[in-house]
Amino acid sequence: MAKVNNIVSLSPCLQVCLILALFTFHFALFTPDANAADTWDTRASAPASVGNGASLVCPASGDTIYAFQGGITNTFWGYSISADSWFVRAATPASVDEGGGLVYPGSGDTIYALAGNATTGFWGYSISNNAWTSLTSVSGNVMRGGALVATGSDTIYAFQGNTTTTFWKYTISTNTWETKAAAPNYTNYGGSLVYPGSGDTLYALEGNWSTGDAFWGYSISNDTWTTKASTPAGVNYGGGLVYPGSGDIIYALRGGTSTNFWAYHISTNTWDTKAATPTGVSYGGALVYPGSGDTLYAFAGNTANFWGYRLPPASNSAGLLQAIHGGMSVIGVAPGETMTIRVTDTGVNTNPTVAETFTITMINLGSGEQETPVLTEKDTNNAIFETEFRFSGNSADNGHNSGKLYIQPGDTVRMRYTDPGDVGDSQIVNAVVNAVLDGKARNADTEVRQGDTAVIMAFSVTNDLPKDNASQTDTITGLQVNIILSPDTVFVPLGIKLWEDTGILGLLEPADILGDSRTLVSGVVNFTFAPRVLAPGDTKNFMVTVEVTDTAPVDDTIDARILKAAATHVLTGDAPDTDMNSMGVLRVISGRPKVLIGIAQDTIVTPASYGGAANDTIPGAAMTITLRYDNDGGDTAVNFVLTAKIPQNAQLGTGADSPAASAFLMPHVGATAAVTVMDDSGNVVADTDPNAVRIKWTFTTGVPPNNGDAVGVVDAVTSDNDAGYVKYKVYIK
Repeated sequence: MAKVNNIVSLSPCLQVCLILALFTFHFALFTPDANAADTWDTRASAPASVGNGASLVCPASGDTIYAFQGGITNTFWGYSISADSWFVRAATPASVDEGGGLVYPGSGDTIYALAGNATTGFWGYSISNNAWTSLTSVSGNVMRGGALVATGSDTIYAFQGNTTTTFWKYTISTNTWETKAAAPNYTNYGGSLVYPGSGDTLYALEGNWSTGDAFWGYSISNDTWTTKASTPAGVNYGGGLVYPGSGDIIYALRGGTSTNFWAYHISTNTWDTKAATPTGVSYGGALVYPGSGDTLYAFAGNTANFWGYRLPPASNSAGLLQAIHGGMSVIGVAPGETMTIRVTDTGVNTNPTVAETFTITMINLGSGEQETPVLTEKDTNNAIFETEFRFSGNSADNGHNSGKLYIQPGDTVRMRYTDPGDVGDSQIVNAVVNAVLDGKARNADTEVRQGDTAVIMAFSVTNDLPKDNASQTDTITGLQVNIILSPDTVFVPLGIKLWEDTGILGLLEPADILGDSRTLVSGVVNFTFAPRVLAPGDTKNFMVTVEVTDTAPVDDTIDARILKAAATHVLTGDAPDTDMNSMGVLRVISGRPKVLIGIAQDTIVTPASYGGAANDTIPGAAMTITLRYDNDGGDTAVNFVLTAKIPQNAQLGTGADSPAASAFLMPHVGATAAVTVMDDSGNVVADTDPNAVRIKWTFTTGVPPNNGDAVGVVDAVTSDNDAGYVKYKVYIK
């Protein structure tokens, strides 16, 4: 550098260097801010490239993220968030590949893992001991689409993947698996699970690229799946889900070498697009939230790239008001029900270190009674506010701010929420008060043979009031049933019967008949009967049967539904569901069975009571069990044998109380029966043998065909041509 006439002259090298420095300075000014929200930044690369089965997990709010390398390796790493550095942990018991996954249940010392790689391996990793343990294996090979999620300290759910719909539940305390409701479709590459920290619903990606835009919700309490809003595009390998610890949003990687990154809004069931990933996400892509802070972490997959994503700040979004019963949002209530009233609103969560509270207003539009329940934030920073509120059927609870809202069927309850900091953020939910009685169809028969009787409809009626409303009994006094027939279906004179199912469900007993009708007017049959009283919490079970002729056309169908139920209410309101279907049609099939043996069981305990509830028993009490049988078929039942198990902790009667005693044997007319007592291996033993577990009656002659009595009904305790009974007595040890 030289100075000429007070002007500094730069050498060519210094000029170039200065220009370069200025360029570098200006470039730095426009580099994205690593601290800006909705942005990605690069973190220390993993020690090696990751592949299929790579996974990330972070226990609680610690500083360490744990990771599978995947790609048919047994490599397991730790990553220090504060130091931005990786270190090696104990190798897995076997190689991890497609379907491998990690999950932490929220507390404790153990991380849980699926091996994937077309195996059933399931392990536990002790954080403090840096050691792996093999746990109970899953029941099928896990591959692509396998996934894990924890919904609490004792429960984990898993997809098998491998193009199956299999979905499992694992109970940590018992180290056991059970199969739950199948997913709506099979899961494949990108299949993933996530739980938003609280509530009844976990969420799932289907995966599978071209058709893999399905997104589902799973109700934990009901074991059922529902379809949610589809993802903006199909999800493939590297796809995944993560919940950032609080709020209304679940985040998702699309995978499949794309840079797509999305946010799902739980309250509105909608998706939107967030900042694209720095490069495409491929095999081994994964997401994790470390339990605290404002950053998600991610594997890019198929490389060693590892990123951080800065979460957008919580916005003052509109609040969501829900009335929840049984884990589901509802728009109806019933007297005596307790409901969860929930508001989700980030705008009310003004202090992230304190569980805040506020009130909503609730009014019975019929009576004008008003309550102001207080909602409390479930966590200090999750913006979900709840309270448990009781709707009373007791008029003594009527009055403002009594802590319970008195309601009757037909009333409307209005709940109003207003954001204390934003009066424009207000929401109203109206809930109609339901009738006290509730009907529910059960599974019935699907086929009826020519000349036979079958259950076309089985259903239950419940008084939904809880048992503490003892005065609120209801009665059901009649039913109107619509029988939907093929044009040429014909009934025998016995026609259609209504039964109260009082014993073993599905067993037709003569004493259970409430109505017998041969009259169909425009396909409708009416039954009236003596009132059936339902106290709060009680359930009555009913069945409707039909009998078709020997010549009923094969493949004709019969269906039924309840049109109307007559009931007398202590409270006002309608009767149960007015359109309760039979859950399937009954189809006529050919050929009445040649032999149709019906068996029923009666049990009498003596003495009947010991100063407590009826049928309480003490050592020495006697229990007499009667087995009744009846042949309703058209042919003789030959080689007829009955067996019965001796109840546990009971001693079989002997002598005059022996099952071979004449008073205990009343077979069908003309028959006798040989009685043998056996142990668990089938060996014949004495009545007094402590190893006796089973009784067998072998009849000397066959049971003759039906003698004209009701088909499908086991005769009462009697002996005739086609029916008989045997008894045995045991004593409680």
